[in-house]
Amino acid sequence: MTHYRRPGSLESILFSQICKRPPLRLEEFTGVTVDLFSKNSNPTTTNHLCALHIPNLDAALVADGRDPVFVPFLQKQFERCLEDHGLSKPAHVGGDLIDDILSLIKAAGDLADQGRFAVCPNGDGGRKVTTRERDGLLAEISEMRAKLDALERSVECACDQTVIHINKTA
Repeated sequence: MTHYRRPGSLESILFSQICKRPPLRLEEFTGVTVDLFSKNSNPTTTNHLCALHIPNLDAALVADGRDPVFVPFLQKQFERCLEDHGLSKPAHVGGDLIDDILSLIKAAGDLADQGRFAVCPNGDGGRKVTTRERDGLLAEISEMRAKLDALERSVECACDQTVIHINKTA
């Protein structure tokens, strides 16, 4: 019987990434068979993954030439939980320095694309920036500012060996 898995849920990711296309070295990395992960992908059961399996699942995906999906999923869940409770990431928690730099570069590229679109002679308002284009530019600027703040936290944390690092690989 097929079970409904809410898109973007851990069960959905587990089912699509592990159960439908198990990485070749899944058992080597996790010590667990695909059957256990299949049971955990069923949203109607009370089986739950051990948190220790999560990094190993991503490692098995990477070994299979695929992108990691579980740690980023949990990172988003963590950020959503903080947001739901009116909290922000503590200043003493830094991310991965290189990831934050690359994220900032991508945000700068997105801002540049939005700017080019806004002043394109063939655009909505010609060379004049429309309200919609202005809103898009301001959203990209806000996104870039958030990325810059994250990078600043990571740089500060990189100097302090006593802080917790998220997404840091040993």
